[in-house]
Amino acid sequence: VSNKEPLCVLHWNTMPGDQPNVYIQRALFGGAIQAEIPQRFLDVSDAREVPDHQEFWSDPENNESIMIEINEGKPEISDADCAHFFFNDL
Repeated sequence: VSNKEPLCVLHWNTMPGDQPNVYIQRALFGGAIQAEIPQRFLDVSDAREVPDHQEFWSDPENNESIMIEINEGKPEISDADCAHFFFNDL
């Protein structure tokens, strides 16, 4: 993992009494994107095949997952409508 600033930091709220999250920088999509993800999340691609356009991280002890997906741009969909379009496409 390079020393680049992460593109995003994924923060998780914890319940009272939970240990605070420890974040580590992870390379996504072959290092094209950097993100800080809680250390407790495991890279699912170490256990099973994950498509090239997805990054999938899981914390099996807490039944939580993070999925990051790159979608092809659709010029006919406005920027304002793209999140709704791609969410419904899932």
